[in-house]
Amino acid sequence: MPVIGLFVAQNLDLMKFQLKHLSAYLPYELMCKVEGYSKPLPMISAYDDHQNEFKLILHPISDLKNKIEFEGKIIIPIIELAKQFHKSEWIVTEYKAISEYRVMCFVENSKSRYMYFDIYPEIEKNSYEIVKKIQSMKIDYDDLIGKENAVDINSL
Repeated sequence: MPVIGLFVAQNLDLMKFQLKHLSAYLPYELMCKVEGYSKPLPMISAYDDHQNEFKLILHPISDLKNKIEFEGKIIIPIIELAKQFHKSEWIVTEYKAISEYRVMCFVENSKSRYMYFDIYPEIEKNSYEIVKKIQSMKIDYDDLIGKENAVDINSL
């Protein structure tokens, strides 16, 4: 069997799933669905102890605007990103998710009622800090679910 980094590939289709996909999530205690196991396993166990096929368990990109559990709290990821990374000299009084990529930030000033915070659908155009935060929220920004290398957490 060909080996890609620490991941044992069982066929050529799995070789498309590269170490870069795994390494992005390594610091974040990602869980995996492992063939032959009914319960998810930590990613470290999935590729360390098992030669069965496994898939990462991730939130789809559409969950950026939906409520998810993160660090023991229920959040809306795009709003958390706006709270952390939106820069404004005015106080933001309210955040409203418009889409997966845009938040309306209502502000207190005399010129306008709101401003926008946006992230780019092309992940490489965002700041390093935003990308790391998206990874920590276990959001699939690389369409691994669509490529069948990950499982949508909402389907479990």
